Amino acid sequence: MGTAESSVIERADADLVLQEINQLPLAFREVLLLCDVEEMSYKEIPEVLREGLAVTTSYCAGQSGQ
Repeated sequence: MGTAESSVIERADADLVLQEINQLPLAFREVLLLCDVEEMSYKEIPEVLREGLAVTTSYCAGQSGQ
């Protein structure tokens, strides 16, 4: 069990991560949600988003050029 201080730090870190995620372009947030939260594979995500596999993997790699 962590201390009260470590709990506050963990919460602050989580809030910071959420703030950063919310600043991402929508397409990146969608891929992140489907991949990390919904645990979809990189092959399933394009089917849901109706994007090509190359576009989705580019978003996953952070190389979309945006």
